[in-house]
Amino acid sequence: MQATAQLDFFSKTITRVVQSREYSELEVIMRDVFLQENKIVLLAELSDRLTSTVFTAFFLCGLPYLLGMPVDEYRHLYQLSKGRGIAIYQITRFLIIHAGARKQVLQSLCSEYSEIQNVDQFNPYLEEAKPLPPNEKNMCELIYRDYKISAENILRLKEKFSASG
Repeated sequence: MQATAQLDFFSKTITRVVQSREYSELEVIMRDVFLQENKIVLLAELSDRLTSTVFTAFFLCGLPYLLGMPVDEYRHLYQLSKGRGIAIYQITRFLIIHAGARKQVLQSLCSEYSEIQNVDQFNPYLEEAKPLPPNEKNMCELIYRDYKISAENILRLKEKFSASG
């Protein structure tokens, strides 16, 4: 499949699946992305194309595959997203909110850390080990319930991106 056609197919399919609330299908789509030779390129491109809600649903429902990605592939994902504000924002927001990643970890992943520092919304999480506000934490719990995300997978994700991990 040609790269642009492949990207269009995945982005339209993911968006349709989220809109129809068929969240269990997202893990199947993530598996299909991971079967591609250019999976990291696809993830970077999709990060730039999908709306925030769709991106979050896709990444959360695809956690079994994302958990298997080595940290170097996350670095590569950031490198491919360099200069793409939306992709950097989506990936960083996901890692801060759902993986608990903070300044030290994000600096090790992103070669252009200034792209993250320039997003005002992230500053409280970058300068101190500030926990998520209670309303954000409650929202995450509702999202995990709706998408049927296991607490075990969330804990594994947090361990993967903890400062000591």
